[in-house]
Amino acid sequence: MKDLGKLKYFLGLEVARGPDGIFVSQHKYALDIITECSLLGAKPSPTPTELNRKLVMADKTNSHTLLTDPSKYRRLIGRLIYLTFTRPDLSYIIRILSQFMQKPLEEHWLAALRVVRYLKGTSDQDSLVFWKTKKQRTVSRSSAEAEYKAMADTTCELKWLKRLLGMLGFAQNVPIQMHCESKLAIHIDTNHVFHERTKHVENDCHTTRDAVKAKLLSLEHISTKEQPADLLTKALPTPTFQYLMFKLGIRNTSLPT
Repeated sequence: MKDLGKLKYFLGLEVARGPDGIFVSQHKYALDIITECSLLGAKPSPTPTELNRKLVMADKTNSHTLLTDPSKYRRLIGRLIYLTFTRPDLSYIIRILSQFMQKPLEEHWLAALRVVRYLKGTSDQDSLVFWKTKKQRTVSRSSAEAEYKAMADTTCELKWLKRLLGMLGFAQNVPIQMHCESKLAIHIDTNHVFHERTKHVENDCHTTRDAVKAKLLSLEHISTKEQPADLLTKALPTPTFQYLMFKLGIRNTSLPT
């Protein structure tokens, strides 16, 4: 075994230390992707995907052209998937593009190159401490129930983060703010009432309600226009995209040397 000193670069992650703490970035990894696609001199794209652009599967009913070398598409999407670990702004379009690995079309390749051109102008962005997006395992009977279940999952993650911060010496003594755009879901959590629209909710989904009663969480309503989660679920116009990026705290920064 050898002592190689302080960690600087490992598996595409750059680690830099400064007076404000430790910075982890994939800046060099993003530049490698841009270089491999020969787009270092390309004009940057303001967003990773076009608004109202619908990508379809290859089949006999359409006249779209198959990509002559699908391996290059698969390699690029694979590298971009790894980049989403620190870049939540790429998660929506990469999730869509990864569905066409078997028979990629020319339009899929062009859509992937737009993502690379977006990286051209944002390769030095730093992201959130923690983020996650996933499909729910069950089918909800109402949008309020879906929001309620998502809040339960988020509560579990917040409890873990609070314990972790406590172990590191940063105890959180005030309720953690959780934002939700569903007023009905917030009402369910703050009022111990069952009715027609909540009778199908499983008991284990009342995790958030218990956390609110214990004053671990405080629930705050957020309007649809202010919803940062839209960045992870849909294509957005440039002003909205950039505004939500700012709300999430994603910034272009220079790493300390």
